[in-house]
Amino acid sequence: MLCREEKPLLKKSHIIPDFMYKGLFGPEHKLIQINIDNPKEKKTRYSGFYQGDILCSECDSVLLSGLETYASAAIFGRGNSKIQKSVRVESIVSHDGFRSERYHNLDYTKVKLFFLSIIWRAHISSQPFFSGVDLGVYGEKIRKMLLAKDAGKEDELETCVVRIKPDETMPYRSLVDFRKLENDGNSFYVFHMDNMMYHFNISPYRKESIFEKGRVRKDGTMDVGLLGDRIAKGYFKSFLGRG
Repeated sequence: MLCREEKPLLKKSHIIPDFMYKGLFGPEHKLIQINIDNPKEKKTRYSGFYQGDILCSECDSVLLSGLETYASAAIFGRGNSKIQKSVRVESIVSHDGFRSERYHNLDYTKVKLFFLSIIWRAHISSQPFFSGVDLGVYGEKIRKMLLAKDAGKEDELETCVVRIKPDETMPYRSLVDFRKLENDGNSFYVFHMDNMMYHFNISPYRKESIFEKGRVRKDGTMDVGLLGDRIAKGYFKSFLGRG
């Protein structure tokens, strides 16, 4: 579905890379999945999300795997030590008191395409967890960007990440399915995994300010917002539709 060439398709490809689940699995290798439509409903999973017949070996093991290898080291601090050492992380506080971690020396193309590859795979997946993702014409646009290794402009199809401080009173270390949010002509998706919330802007109209603040930039920087205490609770509850 990515290269659209007549090639054998793999019987098993992951939709979300395994390293993004690491903080979720407990001693019995269980993770909690929360239903966005009914937050009180929780399911136990023993593995991540996989699907067959969506990618050929080259697209899976070369093209997308290369993006994952880089992001795993540069953003999540796992794997390739050379990549890890090349990235510098700085703690910053904005004039309005908003705290974040600023990543320096990132590869703009690899990081942005890594995140876009996730929303694209969610878009083509038939699994119920991703049923809320329908990118429309943007699905084809992202597919072409991935194939051409072209991350596009900074201010189109932006992605950003927010990290929530763990709190025993809220199920932050959980897995919550994708939610589409629409506001005055703008559409974007959010999904929660571990204590991270991933945001994907789709339409170019009236974008949320979070995308300007946190998107990966061509100068190799990206700001990951840090939320704690009441702000974190309010943000998470709003995401669950209870705010």
